[in-house]
Amino acid sequence: MKRLCICVLLAVLPPFYLTAQVVKSEPVSKDTEAQIRKILLAERLSDFLKSGNINAGCCYIGNVFHFISVNPTEGVRLRLSGGINLENGISAYALGAWGTKDKDLKYMFSGSYRFKVATDVQNTISVLHSDNTYLPFLDGYDHILNSTWRDKDFFLLRKKTYGISNATKFQLAASNLTITASLSRNRNFKYVPDAEKEGFIPVKANFLYPSLQIKLAEGRNNASEQVIISRFPLINNSISLSCGGEFFVWDADVSNRWRASLNGKYRLPINDLRFGCLDFQVEGGYISKDVSRGGLFYPSSQIGYLSRSYAFLVMPYSQFANTRFAFVAMAFNSGGLLLNNIKFFRKFHGNEFLTCKAYFADYKPYYEISAGLDNILDLLGFEIAYSSLNQWGAFLRLRISDF
Repeated sequence: MKRLCICVLLAVLPPFYLTAQVVKSEPVSKDTEAQIRKILLAERLSDFLKSGNINAGCCYIGNVFHFISVNPTEGVRLRLSGGINLENGISAYALGAWGTKDKDLKYMFSGSYRFKVATDVQNTISVLHSDNTYLPFLDGYDHILNSTWRDKDFFLLRKKTYGISNATKFQLAASNLTITASLSRNRNFKYVPDAEKEGFIPVKANFLYPSLQIKLAEGRNNASEQVIISRFPLINNSISLSCGGEFFVWDADVSNRWRASLNGKYRLPINDLRFGCLDFQVEGGYISKDVSRGGLFYPSSQIGYLSRSYAFLVMPYSQFANTRFAFVAMAFNSGGLLLNNIKFFRKFHGNEFLTCKAYFADYKPYYEISAGLDNILDLLGFEIAYSSLNQWGAFLRLRISDF
């Protein structure tokens, strides 16, 4: 028995000793330490630009890029928002906003509780109360970079909502399946540009809105994969189907109706991303009966001189709202396929791209093509767009939160 123990020790100790010798290291030099600090600072700055939040433990304030903005309806819009995320799965978020022109307070409160039902099944129950303005064709319209002083087509809608939803997320082999059921009571208002003169115009839409969403998305849990694709605009392959109805309408002159929408995204790597990738996006929607302007489908559009991926840049957005639509887009991202061959440009990490977009509804199809360079120093870019209406424009691109 003693001989057996001695043999085991002789077999185990040498590799243990060798391993200890390998991991032994000398103190880091001051130059190396300064370089590490610069890298960490750059990473923190990048994370801040992408999230827009200032974190303090489990609490955060943000998105700071929405704290102040300008639009023709509200004037200077001041907003303060933040939330808390606890380890037990409870989270809360609050928002308050006020405009110098309309002099009216908007707000939102939400809370959620996330818990595991099984090993690969996660459930989230959420509640929401909101009385806030929005743009149907532009999420995050109050981003500071979306500010605009004059726009004859600009309008805002206002929605007062009480809602509850339940989302169940299933972790599959290489993807996530999320099924969301929600019920909300909504009251919509038209918010006219000259708010001081005309104020609110009720759209007479006070209804309950039950909805169901099914989304299948590719999981991106591999850290090395994130590094490889960091040169490209990050998208997850996904397909999402939403269906809902506006029912039990009271004090309104509209009948019950259904609405459904479909959204799909797919990335096709070319030779394992060595020659870039092709991104495809398809959307469609249908509403069974006529609705007010606020309930229509709007194409994703952009105001100002900053561009977003898949958004129409020179489209007269107010002319294309409809009860049914189809949207198709294809983008080629080279990941620096051309400029990386030039030593001077290689350090800027640029991504050359070409995008084609089409929008179909109850009128002549609309097309838009654009090309440019983004991800310069992981932040900047530019884009030139031309449309089937013989309109063109030049835009900046910033890899900042919401862009």
